[in-house]
Amino acid sequence: MLTKHGQFEKLMKFVETQADPEIYKWWGTYLESQSKIDSALTAYKKAQDPGSIVRLLIMKGDMAGALQQASETQNVNACFHLARALEA
Repeated sequence: MLTKHGQFEKLMKFVETQADPEIYKWWGTYLESQSKIDSALTAYKKAQDPGSIVRLLIMKGDMAGALQQASETQNVNACFHLARALEA
């Protein structure tokens, strides 16, 4: 609703003041839908969402970063995205 009223900055400040991983994940999803991939990646890192981080790293062509993230976290979603990319 704030974005519709031209108050994107206000929304961004609200998100930044929160320490809630779910809000950061939502924010990352929103930014990704707006094709702001680098900003979405930052939000997913704050949300501690390795699956989304790996997915975006692969999208950016950073297979080494994706492999490192999946290996470090051993997260099922992260490993799944990496395996799909390697299989393709």
